[in-house]
Amino acid sequence: AFKKLAINEIEQGNNKAYNNAVSILVELLQLVVGTPYLQEAKGGIAELAETYKRKRNFVSYLNAAVK
Repeated sequence: AFKKLAINEIEQGNNKAYNNAVSILVELLQLVVGTPYLQEAKGGIAELAETYKRKRNFVSYLNAAVK
């Protein structure tokens, strides 16, 4: 569900939407810290970064938020 929400934001193609997507993904990571789902969440986020690598601002915001 988080991934779909983030994709919906990313595809709007503006900086506000990119920041919303990053916020959604950061919230996801906060929810799964200390659970077996953390690696899966990180993998999904990496997959989004690769899929949308042409959206440079999104990837930049994501890298700044998820270190």
